[in-house]
Amino acid sequence: MTLGSVSADGATGRHLLLRGGHVLDPASGRDEVADVAVRDGRIAAVGPDLPVEPGVEVHDVRGRHVVPGLIDIHMHAFGGIGFSDSDTVGVRSGVTTLCDAGGAGAWSFPDMSAQLAGRLRTDLYSWMYMGPSGIAVSLIGEEQQKDIRSIVPVIPVTDMFELVDRHRDTIAGMKVPAFGPTGEIGPMTLAKGLARSLGLPLYIHVGDIQERQPLPLDMDAIIDLLDPCDTVTHCYSPNPNSLFRSETELYPSIAAAIERGVGFDVGMGAFNFDFRIARRSMELGFLPTTLSSDLQQANVTGPTYSLVNVMGMFLAMGMSLREILPMVTTNAAERLRAADRHGSLAVGRAADITVLDLVSAPTEFADTVGGRLTGAQRLDVVFTAKHGEIVYPDAAAAQDPGNWSNFLAFAEDEVPEAALGYDAGRRALLGRLADVLEGLDSWAPLVVQEATTTVLVADPLGRGDAGRAVLGAFLHPVFPQSPGYFLSTHDRGFVLERLRRVATA
Repeated sequence: MTLGSVSADGATGRHLLLRGGHVLDPASGRDEVADVAVRDGRIAAVGPDLPVEPGVEVHDVRGRHVVPGLIDIHMHAFGGIGFSDSDTVGVRSGVTTLCDAGGAGAWSFPDMSAQLAGRLRTDLYSWMYMGPSGIAVSLIGEEQQKDIRSIVPVIPVTDMFELVDRHRDTIAGMKVPAFGPTGEIGPMTLAKGLARSLGLPLYIHVGDIQERQPLPLDMDAIIDLLDPCDTVTHCYSPNPNSLFRSETELYPSIAAAIERGVGFDVGMGAFNFDFRIARRSMELGFLPTTLSSDLQQANVTGPTYSLVNVMGMFLAMGMSLREILPMVTTNAAERLRAADRHGSLAVGRAADITVLDLVSAPTEFADTVGGRLTGAQRLDVVFTAKHGEIVYPDAAAAQDPGNWSNFLAFAEDEVPEAALGYDAGRRALLGRLADVLEGLDSWAPLVVQEATTTVLVADPLGRGDAGRAVLGAFLHPVFPQSPGYFLSTHDRGFVLERLRRVATA
């Protein structure tokens, strides 16, 4: 079971036959026109001219590409920069498996797990953030300042070991930013040692997005730390402390890292992808191991849009679909340590399938620094099968402001209508929380988070539903995140007034 997944075994009772598509399955080497049969949510057979059994739902996919369900190893499902419904950038965008890239750290991971359990059709994994509160808080919060002494004392090592023991199947690795004070070689060595002790890979963000003139880091030393299981994201970043030591030269350590199996991920994002750097890298033979979107509030309406759009960019830069597919199937599954579960159309596997249409039409793409590129083709999602259930694409849902704008969802002037309809249990919860928060001596993020968590875990609703009830008093729709950290970003008087207002509605 992954974070958020509604099904543990893929059994749905649906019988499907995808007739006559071009099956491209890098895991098996299949590259042929064939049928794909699905029974009880699993791949039952792959081959030409399969018989149509009684009760089978037939989908004619001739002229389309039938591929393993796409995997996006870098997006944001939790925290202040995520989505209200990550299925919109998952199964409703051709992607059957997602990985949240640092939305939760050790202090906030239980909120993520509790709030998303059973709520998503898309399988969800996590790169647990080294900063214990998660990326959205850590980048601006109290524990990541200009001095490494403000970071090290708050790394909750014991909590991290306990979390990994309980969630090893869903925590893909530990994310660490190679910028700011964390990017210096001492903290990076510490991060690598901690990851090894936890038995986790490192997932490293390179390219400084915070400082206009950051101090240069020893990128060769950082890359030399990495093992074959580790991955560097934003490999084509235009920002300082990227993988290029000059406009035309990669750091020498990268060739050796590639040779020993270190992964390099695109992580397009909102600030981290430049066509010029990507094309120069490809000319040098530096190709990504994985393609990922880094989808978040800042880029789902452009220029990133979706994982499939990122794939289209690489088509426009001269790669073929056959070259791109492993980067979003087999390679991606290996980086998540989930190759036994995802990235293949093998018989017996869960029927996670993406059907794509390669359309010949001039298509313009944009990078994150204003660059433009016109390609001769684009990829469209025809439909996705998740555990054998057909899901049709819906780009409008992904780009709806109610899905991506945590800020527009914030109801500052009036209580969300849904909260006014809370039952007695939820109203009582908010009243108890207001009493606890009113008695705090400090409104610091960690203090508010710990106090809020104490109330949530003791509530009969359970931590997940209780947390969503708290968030729902302020947000419509609810964006999954740690309630305590969310509350700490707002004025205490406003928070207490809102909680009591809903409690007595």
